[in-house]
Amino acid sequence: MAILPPPDGHCLFSFDRQMKPGHHDCRRETGSPSCVAELLRRAGGGRGLALDRQVLVGMSDFPERDWKLLRELKPVTLERLCEQILRRAADIATATNLTNHQRYIKMWNLIQEQNQEVAIAFDDHRRSTAFLKILQIHRRGLFTEREFARFSEETRKSVLAAESI
Repeated sequence: MAILPPPDGHCLFSFDRQMKPGHHDCRRETGSPSCVAELLRRAGGGRGLALDRQVLVGMSDFPERDWKLLRELKPVTLERLCEQILRRAADIATATNLTNHQRYIKMWNLIQEQNQEVAIAFDDHRRSTAFLKILQIHRRGLFTEREFARFSEETRKSVLAAESI
């Protein structure tokens, strides 16, 4: 099933804070943190994602063990992402083929883009958003194989299924 707003704009995949199904107009509330469709679109890097009910069930009934593991791994994966961003910033800062102004503009754009990436993966960590956070962190290659293997088989399968779409 596609995780995209239907023609009338009412998202069937939005949830309130208690993860009960809710309805809102995706066209008017684009980016609403309760809109699973929007969160998945962002986590997919702008690609439209299609997921089956098994993946969505993993989000609403997320294993406590995996939630604790995500909280444990958050600082190290955030550090890895920041290291990647700073390496890219250093490349821009030392680019001799660009003027200072061009480097400034490239740096500004990088910070703006990456700030959104950091927010999607690391802000507002809650058990109800844990699956999406793991998906985003994994998509960026921030987990080692050993770290990712520590998640439950169900969570790993759901992440890989979402990424394969």
